[in-house]
Amino acid sequence: MNEKDFAWVDVADLVPWIKNPRHNDQAVQPVAASIEEFGFGAPIVIQAKTNMIIAGHTRLKAAMRLGWSKVPCRILEITDRNAERLAIADNKTNEIAQWDEEQLEEILGGFEPEELDNLGFSQDELDELTNHNNEPPPKTVEPPPKAFVN
Repeated sequence: MNEKDFAWVDVADLVPWIKNPRHNDQAVQPVAASIEEFGFGAPIVIQAKTNMIIAGHTRLKAAMRLGWSKVPCRILEITDRNAERLAIADNKTNEIAQWDEEQLEEILGGFEPEELDNLGFSQDELDELTNHNNEPPPKTVEPPPKAFVN
């Protein structure tokens, strides 16, 4: 596999992978919010000869929602078969990673409430991760007093 340089590509020239098995519509708004706040951190990966999207369908939809006419792309010289294999691997390997919840809680706990926006977590997830210290301690059950025997 040979790689070309990075390029800004017109969104109209990109070809979504027609067999893409991932359903990503629910992720478009959070990704758009992230792009709007932080910029385009990861380029869309496309096949050189076809401009077919290998990785980045959600980023493309988000950019289009934001009105972008060009997006950053990484262009790969890759066969059709390997493009499909890479697309599957890219999605599946993202599912394998696990959060270190203690470390994540520590990091998120250091942010101001408004800084928690656009990180991709639901409010319920954020509440669970950041409000542990605000929860009342669990009730302790006192043992009954011992009877005094004379």
